[in-house]
Amino acid sequence: EIFTACISTAEQPAYARLSRINNGQIDTMGTANLDIGVTRYISVASGKLNEKESGVLLDGIKSSGTTAAYVTELLYWDQENQTLQSPFYNPNTQSADYVKRYTSVVSKDVDGDGCLEIPIVTVLPGYTIPAPNNTYYLTNWYRYNCQEETLTRVNSMIINSTDGYWFEIPDMWRDHVTVKTDADTKTMTFHEWISPENDTDPGAIGGALLRIKVFTQQEWESENQSGEYTQLGQRDNFIYAVAIL
Repeated sequence: EIFTACISTAEQPAYARLSRINNGQIDTMGTANLDIGVTRYISVASGKLNEKESGVLLDGIKSSGTTAAYVTELLYWDQENQTLQSPFYNPNTQSADYVKRYTSVVSKDVDGDGCLEIPIVTVLPGYTIPAPNNTYYLTNWYRYNCQEETLTRVNSMIINSTDGYWFEIPDMWRDHVTVKTDADTKTMTFHEWISPENDTDPGAIGGALLRIKVFTQQEWESENQSGEYTQLGQRDNFIYAVAIL
């Protein structure tokens, strides 16, 4: 089979096509509509969606005012109905905004189990969209079941692409923890989130729980004399360390 995807043009809305070669001719097996707002695809991943089903994941960028937005589009072949399916596409809005996000993270096998996961991103407590940077978002990774048409969350993490690491969030922390970051000191501090008690209460950032800091080798040797930080790992000249507060 041959899979192709096209963004919208003046003559044709965005679509995907699955074809095959039959007796030297290219036959169309099926087509499916795609998000008409996508201007460019930045990643294409194909493979297993779960233990039994396979598909293609397209990560595209689309304009959202002054802020870039990203969507994931899932395509798979429905063997029973002999159709190409695009379950995230909404025909009413002609978009895949159900999985719209404001970080550039793309679909991948995030946990190394051989199945592709889809990122669905939410802003952390205390912040609004668009947040100052990607560390203020929680990236939730989901696996899709085509037969049941359901998404199952695999894990959740905060991705610090500037400093080159991610931190997996324990389930008990979800909705109860938020972060503050400092680009100058290369720190990300996790704080308790005090949930609002009523509709007029905005909630509040509570006490600090944990801090991750990135040191150069020289900084590590000169600044961690007290042993406040514990080294987690090292890459090139940078040391990643954590302090329990």
